[in-house]
Amino acid sequence: MAEQDPTDRLMQQLNGNPQTLPDQRRLYLGSLRERVALAITNQELAADTTLPAFVAALKPYAKDPTYKVLLNGKVDVSKTAPYMKAIKAQGLAFTLLNDDTASLDPKRFFLLVVNLQAINRENIALPIQQSDPKTTKHHWFDRFS
Repeated sequence: MAEQDPTDRLMQQLNGNPQTLPDQRRLYLGSLRERVALAITNQELAADTTLPAFVAALKPYAKDPTYKVLLNGKVDVSKTAPYMKAIKAQGLAFTLLNDDTASLDPKRFFLLVVNLQAINRENIALPIQQSDPKTTKHHWFDRFS
């Protein structure tokens, strides 16, 4: 085994092991962009359509041991609980992160479905299904507005 320079060893002890792409890991809840299959931002969490769209989008990853879900632990439990219930119902593992990677900034991530290996998916946004205006029920009061 080759001996390590004492200065390098001291710096490693002070700073910890070097980490690949630390800025990317802070942004993606400790993971890397190349591993993300699906993402929901804190801003998207407020929409009523997000949870049903997430449940529908989660089905392909169900029962696959190479996928897990990372959740922002700084988000209020009342908003997180329905997602944890849906994840558990699909048989996926999840991790609740409450470290410096988690943030309440609207543009940061609330939830990520990640793989153990790189999958390099181009579009990681949650597909939100728009309601069809032809099938939307209209009330007769709508004619007066």
